[in-house]
Amino acid sequence: MKSFALLTAFAALSSPLSAAIIIAGDVGTPGAPCTLTITTDIVSEITADPINGITCLVFDNWVTADAAQDFASLAPELAFTVNDGPTVSLESMLADNWVDGPLPDMEAGDGYLYVWFGDTPLQTGDIFTIKAGTYTFNSVAGINPQIAQTFEGNFFIADETGTRIANIVDLSVPEPSAALLGAVGSLALLRRRR
Repeated sequence: MKSFALLTAFAALSSPLSAAIIIAGDVGTPGAPCTLTITTDIVSEITADPINGITCLVFDNWVTADAAQDFASLAPELAFTVNDGPTVSLESMLADNWVDGPLPDMEAGDGYLYVWFGDTPLQTGDIFTIKAGTYTFNSVAGINPQIAQTFEGNFFIADETGTRIANIVDLSVPEPSAALLGAVGSLALLRRRR
């Protein structure tokens, strides 16, 4: 029992799992029902005032760059909070391949959620939290990614000009911490000595 308590204490030292974005369904077939799941809340701090209320929640280098920009509406509306206030839901679309010209921080290989924040302006210092949940969309011809997959990479918020206005959040799932691995090894040695 003592070793279980010790293992539990060391496990608490390990890094928490980060959020993942999971796309499921027959994404490559236009009109097919698909889902986008956010496994845990994604928290980001706004570091610059946005130029316009239209904001992109960007999944950096997620999609295969092609010549077309595609959109698929999400249902229900994307849920989020600002500064731990009430949960707000706004219309949003899964999009890919920003092709309208060069932008400071967005490029054709980025996937993103396109959201209109007209009545919910974001300001420097705000804490923006995308709530975990599952959203449905119907696949459209050319939408990327073309296969069901999990996104584990860098996420950031950009304004209408494609300029990053928030800190970068790493959505990858970290390896177990050295402390946890050391604890497991130590417990195995102690157990063997008995």
